[in-house]
Amino acid sequence: MRTPQTLLAFLKRDFLIEVSYRTSFLMQAFAILFGVLVWYFVSRVVQAPPTTPGLEGADYFSCVLVGLALLHYQSSALTSFSGKVRGEQMTGTLEAMLVTPTPIGTIVLGSSLWEFLLTSVKVLAYILMGRLFFGVVIHPAGVLPALLINYMGQGAMLLDHPEAAVSPFYNM
Repeated sequence: MRTPQTLLAFLKRDFLIEVSYRTSFLMQAFAILFGVLVWYFVSRVVQAPPTTPGLEGADYFSCVLVGLALLHYQSSALTSFSGKVRGEQMTGTLEAMLVTPTPIGTIVLGSSLWEFLLTSVKVLAYILMGRLFFGVVIHPAGVLPALLINYMGQGAMLLDHPEAAVSPFYNM
């Protein structure tokens, strides 16, 4: 099997598993709605002064939506493959997958591909809900500075708490 066909097979498998749990879909949609509503109301309470450097023209809710999007991608990157490996171990299919002539890189990519695709849909739902219901305007030029601030904050946390270097993303 060629790599694109193998990746499509992984996607199809994970999609069929996902749609077999209908309640999970509803709970994820509710979690997105609830999360956006909570952060909208929190943003109405927490207001940055208009003279805050770097936040000219941006409101707190927009920053939170971008942060939630980055958090979802970061969480997917940290947990998707290990969760899939554990699931494959529990169902007894990991060994069968590893003895096939499929390259390990394809297995790694295929195992986490669905999670990243689903995360992209969730992020799009967050952004669309913020735009359609709350009038949030997110400028793409602000995403790179948000990433830099995020990683500088994590670096500062690691400098202050070196013992957190084992898992800096979960110890924040």
